[in-house]
Amino acid sequence: MTPFSRMLIYFVEVAKHGSIRKASEYLNVSASAIDRQILNAEEQLGVTLFSRSSHGMQLSPAGEALMKGAQDWQRQYSSICRHIDDLSGYRRGKVKIGVIGATSRQILPDVLEEMRNRFPGIFTEVSVLSNEEVGRGLVEGHLDLGLMLNPSPLSDIAVTLQREVCLGVCVPTGHELSHRESMRFADLVQYHHDVILPGAPLQLHYQFKMLEEAAGVTIKGMGTSNTIELTREMILRGIGISILGELDVESSQDAGRIHFIPLKDKILQPGILGLCYPRKRSLTHAMSMFIDIFHQHIKWLRVDINGETSFS
Repeated sequence: MTPFSRMLIYFVEVAKHGSIRKASEYLNVSASAIDRQILNAEEQLGVTLFSRSSHGMQLSPAGEALMKGAQDWQRQYSSICRHIDDLSGYRRGKVKIGVIGATSRQILPDVLEEMRNRFPGIFTEVSVLSNEEVGRGLVEGHLDLGLMLNPSPLSDIAVTLQREVCLGVCVPTGHELSHRESMRFADLVQYHHDVILPGAPLQLHYQFKMLEEAAGVTIKGMGTSNTIELTREMILRGIGISILGELDVESSQDAGRIHFIPLKDKILQPGILGLCYPRKRSLTHAMSMFIDIFHQHIKWLRVDINGETSFS
């Protein structure tokens, strides 16, 4: 149920669709009823909310002001609903999470499984987004939590947990390189016939080329793969070895099936994976439960409210 007036609901949809007809189809309400509500509102307010033309309905300056207020109220109402759910106890609520692709493959499934087992009443809405989209969703209040790379400490985003992530050589357990704790990219030359080359459009493809140029070597490879999933499966089956991000093989490392050897080339800088939330928003109980489960599953640095980190 929504506390919005019928007029405000109609107004928002007309503004979004730019047409009373399209809003009518979306809401399954007659166009005349929508038009009547908007005309009555304009008469009561003494302003024009839309400029009407053959190209559709465009918000007037007064309409833009009303639209902003309506969107602000929608966000506030969602926050109020989450708070009311919290008052009912830990087992209710809703959490919207935005994550980058690598975390959706390896980290998130384990966390969601435990969250479901422990708190089945909490509704989880997960979106796999680009790093920029996760940050924007947090700043604009569309997301409650976000897993993103290199969150800015000077933004409206608060980081509660973080860890370094790096690139490394991935080999099946038992491979002759399994004893290595670190490597240089140039060390791959003697194994070049075993290397699965990352193909475009993977970001790894371009990082691989950068490493070749910096090291002054060329890796011929045994073939290419342009998906992380296939590359990981080929490594697990002993078909070849490759370079992947630490996050790409997180679960396989824990299971002892893939050995990850960090690359120590100076040209590479480790990234920071952060679990973040909007700085201006108080943590709900449901959000806190997610953070605690993330903390239990992964080796993080916990970040306090002053931005200091500690091992945990």
